[in-house]
Amino acid sequence: MMYTLRFLLLLVLSVSGSLVSHAQSPFAQPYSQTPFQEEQEIGHPSDNAPAEGIHVSGEWTIVVNNPDGTEARRHSFKNALLPVGARFLAFYMAGINTAGPMIVDLSSFSETSPCTIGFCRIGEPDASFSGMIANTLDKSVPSDGENADRVVLQGTYTAEQDGVINNVTAGMGACTSDVAPDDCTGVTLAFMTGTSIAPIAITGGQIVQIEVVLGFN
Repeated sequence: MMYTLRFLLLLVLSVSGSLVSHAQSPFAQPYSQTPFQEEQEIGHPSDNAPAEGIHVSGEWTIVVNNPDGTEARRHSFKNALLPVGARFLAFYMAGINTAGPMIVDLSSFSETSPCTIGFCRIGEPDASFSGMIANTLDKSVPSDGENADRVVLQGTYTAEQDGVINNVTAGMGACTSDVAPDDCTGVTLAFMTGTSIAPIAITGGQIVQIEVVLGFN
């Protein structure tokens, strides 16, 4: 739940910032090292802060490995927050919906999928959405390093047959507000980010590794 709450807080900042055309960055001024000081203002906007707002970006890396562990191909690309994702983030923060576990979909529009059900969906260990092929997705928010304060999703699956991936999405569960977060594991799925990509050919038995880094700038 800690990672889910941090994820929602970071994304809501990005959505609210992008909706105000002349918004100032709330992170322009470094915070004090005395966190319990009375009336301390953390991340107060500076008069010199850029008026560009805060935006969400998704950095994807898909690595296809052969069964012997050698790398067959690697693809990197970016995408942005989907309108439906922005809407559900507002619902989460308003208490209209409860946030559930996250998933990543790799689809094959008009092509044969590497997964026999028609698309490849992996989720967090407690995810139980329809179409799941693996619960190998790990979610973290590193406190340092190149991905500090970003949401990092990492997962893997083994292709069941020869196929092609040409569309990707990342989403989060959404339940009614009377459902506890721990029980919101597989009801409604809200897609947050997604994009069409150049086709990636995959051979049955190859191992597909996915990393999605959601950044805020």
